[in-house]
Amino acid sequence: MQNDISDVLDLTFSVDADEEKLILYEKTEVTDHELIPGGRNIKVTEENKHEYVDLIAESIDKPQPFVLR
Repeated sequence: MQNDISDVLDLTFSVDADEEKLILYEKTEVTDHELIPGGRNIKVTEENKHEYVDLIAESIDKPQPFVLR
């Protein structure tokens, strides 16, 4: 976490749906999951990368909500 991520990673505060979920629910579209409200529009920066890592760790420990369409 000491490395500067500025201009290196193109991440937002959202997680893409697993391909596995897409397969489990056949051809149903699965959307991504926002780690915080509006997360898909918030870039991970040097200043907020610790919060991003904390939220990712939390999301791994609990089931992810997803939307079937």
